[in-house]
Amino acid sequence: MNTLNKLEETIYADYDIQHKITNYNEKFCCHTHKDFEIFFTNCEGVVGTIGQKNYTLKKNTAVLLNTSDSHWFGCTRKSDFDRYVTLFKLEFLNHVSTQNTNLLDCFYYRPFPDPQILELTEEEATKLIQLQEAIIKVINRKNPESFGKDLEIVINYAELLLLVNRIYRKHHHIYSTTTIGKEHKLVYQIINYINRNFFEEITLDNLAEEYSIDKFTLCRIFSKVTSVSPIKYLINCRLNKAKELLQTDMTIEKICFECGFNNLSNFSKSFKAHYLISPKSYQMNARKEKLKA
Repeated sequence: MNTLNKLEETIYADYDIQHKITNYNEKFCCHTHKDFEIFFTNCEGVVGTIGQKNYTLKKNTAVLLNTSDSHWFGCTRKSDFDRYVTLFKLEFLNHVSTQNTNLLDCFYYRPFPDPQILELTEEEATKLIQLQEAIIKVINRKNPESFGKDLEIVINYAELLLLVNRIYRKHHHIYSTTTIGKEHKLVYQIINYINRNFFEEITLDNLAEEYSIDKFTLCRIFSKVTSVSPIKYLINCRLNKAKELLQTDMTIEKICFECGFNNLSNFSKSFKAHYLISPKSYQMNARKEKLKA
């Protein structure tokens, strides 16, 4: 197995949705997905980490995670940890979006503080739960050859993401009735390219050539959509993966090169500037925490 995938949670179908109720936390460290995720809190006392930031989440909060969001969630309560976890691959719903309605907008359009966090009203939460339960019901239908089951799941997922996007737009006061902009589709393609190839050598010139656009325009529209430059986004992807791998037994030198950095000095400086701790210190702390668990 490729070491880069060691801490990536991967679903084997195009989609997965589960209503989980446990009296324990399933995960103990940050991880990423090659899939998009909607994490929905159905109880109080949920805490989590997204990237560098820690959160305390209210009941009826949806967390929208794209493929580069390093995250972890747990519950501080002694009673049940109640949540819905909805996953889907890019390819599963990519063809459902139209020129005027891009269902990935809520996962990528982020010129706001805490863009992944979406607190829902009781009415919105009820609708979301109903749609999630409807999908679970179809997935669990005993006859797998039931006519139209695959299409029914796609339709229900599209309806779910339409609801989430509408709530997202309302929450962030986005009043346009069409997609946020034609440029966004290109930016989403570039983001997915970076997410899949961050360990390779990627430059602005590479990206500009790959997508037939001059690099100055590329930087302008990318920053407009994501609030960071393409190179900053690339470095963040590499650092997120490095943070995960530092929780394994891999050497720092191997992690450095597997994550796309060209030398240890550059890697250490970037990691410390981003996380305010050196890779070596972070790895030592992670090992101590693992021994305590």
